[in-house]
Amino acid sequence: MSLIFLGIAFLFWRNEWIYNLPTPVPEKYRPVDTAAAIDLPANLSSGPKPLFLHFFNPDCPCSRFNMTHFKALVSQYGGQVDFVIVVLNNNAYTEKDIQRKYDLRIPVLFDSSIAVSCGVYSTPQAAILDPARKLYYRGNYNRSRYCADPRPTMPNRRWKDCCGKGPVLSFDQFALTAYGLPITQLQKITHGQHYPFTCHLGPPSHTQFLAVPHEKASDTIINYFLLFYFIAGLLFAFFTTPGPSASVWEGLSLLAYYFTRFALPGSNLHQYVLSAVLGIFMAQYIYQMHGLFEMHFFAFIGSAILITYQNWRLQIPIMVVIVLHHGIFGYLQNLGFW
Repeated sequence: MSLIFLGIAFLFWRNEWIYNLPTPVPEKYRPVDTAAAIDLPANLSSGPKPLFLHFFNPDCPCSRFNMTHFKALVSQYGGQVDFVIVVLNNNAYTEKDIQRKYDLRIPVLFDSSIAVSCGVYSTPQAAILDPARKLYYRGNYNRSRYCADPRPTMPNRRWKDCCGKGPVLSFDQFALTAYGLPITQLQKITHGQHYPFTCHLGPPSHTQFLAVPHEKASDTIINYFLLFYFIAGLLFAFFTTPGPSASVWEGLSLLAYYFTRFALPGSNLHQYVLSAVLGIFMAQYIYQMHGLFEMHFFAFIGSAILITYQNWRLQIPIMVVIVLHHGIFGYLQNLGFW
């Protein structure tokens, strides 16, 4: 049981707590000073309005959550500022993919050299350039990485002052210290700077848009949890019920999961099957241990494991299995069946 809770703690670290720490600065990171002229593609090199660059990684949970806030900025200030999305994840998507997914009709670029020019090394980050294309602001959107802080956001407060006149304002550590996911780039060399970017999990396919990397990582982790579940069932069977009975149930559950996973590689159906399987494992353990109270905690363990997929709908199958199991067997027990 201690190993399970340690495993859950590790998963929360990988998917939540680690993002509350500042993003590690790349070894060969080149700082870019405020008011520095930024080298941009020809179509962005000049303009009558300030330029708002939104550095976005579709595989970063912070970026995906932040997109709602960014869309609100576009809707409110789109007529006064030129907004551009800069996607940083190995050109795995197209401009139309991003525009269609988030219902945005603004330019989408895949040029990682823009991030280097602006000194950006994590997502989500914002960079505001004045009409002369000098860097006015580069930093976070909010004091909270998911933009849940109700206080005014940094870009929202600062872009209005970005008109190319007057002194450049200073910003505090909450604005300039990068948080979020390091930019995903594999051995990319731009402007003579070799950035050892991390978190590369391979290019996702368009059939699994905006979900594949963290799902693949979760699928790998799940293999270890299922192995533990299988061994635990056999150990429980050794002390309570005959081993072959437990191995049959476990074998059928694992067969259902892995068959769906490998037979339909372009689908996420196996995740929903997994959710139900984790509920079945809980029911099996309760049966094996003759209703031992502690076995019910596997319902919460299974639910916590599914959080790594970042899809709340995966909680539905395990919840249905648990409710049906407890409801049906509770009713039969009240009728006198044991």
